[in-house]
Amino acid sequence: APTSREMRRALDYLHANLSEPLRVEDIAREAGLNVRSLQLGFKSAFGVSPMRYLRNIRLDAARYLLARRQDRDSVTEVAYSVGFSHLGRFSQDYRDRFGASPSAR
Repeated sequence: APTSREMRRALDYLHANLSEPLRVEDIAREAGLNVRSLQLGFKSAFGVSPMRYLRNIRLDAARYLLARRQDRDSVTEVAYSVGFSHLGRFSQDYRDRFGASPSAR
């Protein structure tokens, strides 16, 4: 089982590289774990896979940015800034998580 130190390294890496295209292998390497141990650790600690956790924190960051935008950054700019590259997928994931379109204010 992963130690709390290894899980902390994984979380720190995710948050520090939120907008980067990440793979589960990258996260595992940074945490000092193999992929399967990382997956089991995330499932045990958070109830989701590392990639689902990443998607959720990206969506949370997007929601925060969209809620506080003063200069009316476009939804597209916000999506790209938090690591989404497919806008249709971002919109659907956002709607699934928050029950509203990202363009709804």
